[in-house]
Order: sequence, then C-alpha cells, then structure tokens
Amino acid sequence: MLRLAPAGARTIVDMSYARHFLDFQGSAIPCAMQKLVVTRLSPNFREAVTLCRDCPVPLPGDGDLLVRNRFVGVNASDINYSAGRYDPSVKTPFDLGFEGVGEVVALGHSASARYSVGQAVAYMAPGSFAEYTVVPASIATPVPSVKPEYLTLLMARLPPN
Repeated sequence: MLRLAPAGARTIVDMSYARHFLDFQGSAIPCAMQKLVVTRLSPNFREAVTLCRDCPVPLPGDGDLLVRNRFVGVNASDINYSAGRYDPSVKTPFDLGFEGVGEVVALGHSASARYSVGQAVAYMAPGSFAEYTVVPASIATPVPSVKPEYLTLLMARLPPN
C-alpha cells in the first residue's frame, strides 16, 4: 500500500543499494525545521538569539545519527556561550545548545552497526536547540526511553572541576 507523506515533508526511501547509504526506513522527515541561532554576541539571551523558522533539516554523514530532539538541557552555559564568554573569537551566526535526548530518525551506514532508527539516545553536542540535530554516533549514549531525566546522566560522566 502506498502512503503519501504529509505536505511539507520529504519522503526518504531505503537507499541501501546506493553508494552513500542512509537508513531512514521510509520515514517522512520534513524539509525544514526550527532552531535557535546566535546572531549577535550579548549577555542578554533574548538579544543574542534568533529563532530560525525555516532552516533545512541536516543529513547525517556515514558515522552520524540524525536525532529528533524531545528534551534539551538549558543552563547558564548557553547564556555564557551566546555572550562569547567561552571563546571571544567565535563568529556569529552559530547554533546553540549543548545536550539533548531524542530518537534516531536517520543514520549513516557506519552508525547502523550500533544504532537503529527509533532508538532513544542522549548526547552532548553543539546545536541541540533545534528540532533535529546531527550527532556523531561515537558520542551518543543509548538510553532506555526518551525521558528528560536522562539529560542529567550526561553531566554525571564529566570529571569534577
């Protein structure tokens, strides 16, 4: 039976026969997403950040996961980063957010050795303040389900300062 994708979505078919393998398992992933982007360095978060409402959804590379974010961590690090306090030489625009929990909606061939579409993961990587984030499979952590409390596990494995 042929199912049509919702308007504004792109249908991706199993491309395992293609030279560049991406496993989408026939899922409908939209062409565009929303994300927060730092457009101006400022300690005032509202002044620093712009909501991009029509950004293209990124595609994962061979060793990457495309994660549909369900929960993201919000903390003082985001304000400091958007103010340029961590790296004063950083140039705008840049994506915001450091950690997230969500489900894998697409992945590259190498990443499929450890992960699968639909699997819940937690990660610490730049750009989590977006509906979708490409995450290297090597830094993702499998979690039993998509719950916000798994965000705290990410910080627990950092060495104390």
